[in-house]
Amino acid sequence: MFRHHRLKLSVPTLLIAIFLVVQIAVPTAALGLPRPARFSWQMYAGVRTTSEFVAVQGDGSEREIDPSDYLGNPRLDIDLADVLPGFVCETEPTVVFIRAEDQLSDEVVEYPCAP
Repeated sequence: MFRHHRLKLSVPTLLIAIFLVVQIAVPTAALGLPRPARFSWQMYAGVRTTSEFVAVQGDGSEREIDPSDYLGNPRLDIDLADVLPGFVCETEPTVVFIRAEDQLSDEVVEYPCAP
């Protein structure tokens, strides 16, 4: 009355199963890494501490820098403090230094421009 069916594992079925396991296991393993972690579910949705940037001119005047004025599409996986001050110094010769203030730690770092 009852027939016993054996589960037939074909090569395509096995490959699909492996693919699904990898799609779940890799992002799950990345959940414990600092965000945004590569190959994880949060990808670029993780919030990174952003800094506020101020350009200080030779005459002492200050102007807030909007990163979107210099970057077409700012990404959260790029630390702007590593790239933005140097670029502003190269493109604006009247800037003497860039001041970056971390909004969470209140740490202030000054990046002098080369003469």
